[in-house]
Amino acid sequence: MGYWWLPGLLAGILTFLVGFFLFRKPADQQKKRRLDISQIFGYEQIKREAESAGWQLERKEFLVLVAVAVGFGVFIAVLINNIFYIIGGVVGAFYLPRFVVMQIRRKKRYLLFAELPDSLKYIVARLIDYGSIPKAVEASLADLSPQFRGPFTKFLNSIKMNLTVEQALHELAAEVKIRKFTDFTDTLLLTHTEGINQHSIATLERIIDTMVEDVRAIKNLQLLSQKDRRDLIIVIIVSWFIPIALSFLNTNNANLFLDTLVGQIIMFLYFLTTVFVMVKGDEYLSLNLNDL
Repeated sequence: MGYWWLPGLLAGILTFLVGFFLFRKPADQQKKRRLDISQIFGYEQIKREAESAGWQLERKEFLVLVAVAVGFGVFIAVLINNIFYIIGGVVGAFYLPRFVVMQIRRKKRYLLFAELPDSLKYIVARLIDYGSIPKAVEASLADLSPQFRGPFTKFLNSIKMNLTVEQALHELAAEVKIRKFTDFTDTLLLTHTEGINQHSIATLERIIDTMVEDVRAIKNLQLLSQKDRRDLIIVIIVSWFIPIALSFLNTNNANLFLDTLVGQIIMFLYFLTTVFVMVKGDEYLSLNLNDL
């Protein structure tokens, strides 16, 4: 059962879009309309999630992701003559921006944790020479990784604004949000209070050593996770041979999965199930670095 009217519908949508851009309203009203579209797909919430990951998600970038998801659904619907994939494209438009933000946040979190020990080693190495936490941080600033240069610059600016070292360290720990780093700043504050000596330096170095061990363990777990992901993809690819093989069972010269309504619904549900398994599999196999 073919949807002979689908090309006409797409042509009508294209004509509407052309007319919309040719006879569009003033810029302020047009901006309001774009705002309404982005709000439907949850732009403001996703923007806040992106900012927490250090990414400024522009409205145009968000709408591009939405358009990619919807466009992919329309493309598949036209390619295999199954209108249900348009619904899948709309559903994907809600999830795709969130998925991209989640992946970026996960990657930035890992880089933050992986680069932390080396950056802290520079600061600890200069503590005895400079005898002051702010001076040791300032002398090490150029050697810090880009992930930490910003937070430690804010730390120095807070000191210049007459905040105490204790307040500035609490702000620094709250921004980085890593448990081992919070332990490090607490020990650093104790060092500031009781004085910098070899014992306090040794304590800070032991905390850094535990961070190095954690990073090594995370890398090993990621290698195992990559193998499990490959196995999952192989299983999904093999599972798709089942409907492909069954599609050769024709009824009245019609393809069971492409030309009948029940077959098209089954194929669409099979597709949604595959996407669900891939997404949940990725969440299950990915390390929850937010708990570190």
